[in-house]
Amino acid sequence: MTLIPKPWGTELALSLQGLPAREDCEVVVTGIHGQRATIGNWSATPDHVARVDVASDMSPSQLVSLTVQTVAGTPLLGATLTRPGS
Repeated sequence: MTLIPKPWGTELALSLQGLPAREDCEVVVTGIHGQRATIGNWSATPDHVARVDVASDMSPSQLVSLTVQTVAGTPLLGATLTRPGS
């Protein structure tokens, strides 16, 4: 995962593997005030791999966590976003 600061928020580049067969997926971010937003989704891939570029209107400093889940809400991957010195 790469976070790219933008004037309007954050671009996130994700490289994922081991995704479940026949499951559509989505990315959800959580901000510092507990707000959650689905920022992208994609259809199942036959090779269980996806390269996904998504974006949030929250700045990198406002992002707390990221979850990759099925569109039905089953979590597949979670990441807590840490800052240097935290």
